[in-house]
Amino acid sequence: MKRINPLTNKPFKRGDKNERGDYFFAYVKNKKIIDGYYFEHWIAQEKFDAFDKLASSGYRKTCKKCGQTKAIKEHFYTKYSSEDGVEPSCKTCQSAVKKKYWGQNKERHRELTEKWYVENKERHLAASKKIYGKNKKRKLLDYYRREERTMRATPIWADRNELLKFHKEAEALTIKLGEPYEVDHIIPLHHKLVCGLNVPANLQVITRTENRKKAAKWNPND
Repeated sequence: MKRINPLTNKPFKRGDKNERGDYFFAYVKNKKIIDGYYFEHWIAQEKFDAFDKLASSGYRKTCKKCGQTKAIKEHFYTKYSSEDGVEPSCKTCQSAVKKKYWGQNKERHRELTEKWYVENKERHLAASKKIYGKNKKRKLLDYYRREERTMRATPIWADRNELLKFHKEAEALTIKLGEPYEVDHIIPLHHKLVCGLNVPANLQVITRTENRKKAAKWNPND
């Protein structure tokens, strides 16, 4: 069981402070204290102050993986449980390890992501609505940018009526099946390899879930 933050009446979340000014980091679920509550990991304010002082002084550290000595402020992630407050390996090395792991476990990662979405669909939608409410101006800006990209990608010879048929089909499927359908560009309008056109041959109607998974991904071998 998680102890409740008396200031918010909700479980503690990362960044919350206690009466001493310490920062809450995480609940440790595999280690329970005697009264049944999850063990809590707190970071003392002194730890933050010591790290800030060390980082601002230009302190440099040798990465355990690549052996290069770099400034901790720009090149290392924080790890307040360590002696100097940073990870033993630099950001570049950690990124390479993560990229390699993701490449070797792509299908497994996709399966886990899909499983999580199916089991937490309502929770995910609620969180998305909450984020949208807090970032409405930015979301609207993103929308208008997408609309602008679509307009630029629509050649003058494109048949507007044919384009409209895809949007009507998506709307009809949404109403009929009770699940949101959207119009997707098979070859994305914005991609590092190629930019597709907003033409009927490059459109398909898929579920919103599939569209979000696909995003701007495109494999020329498909």
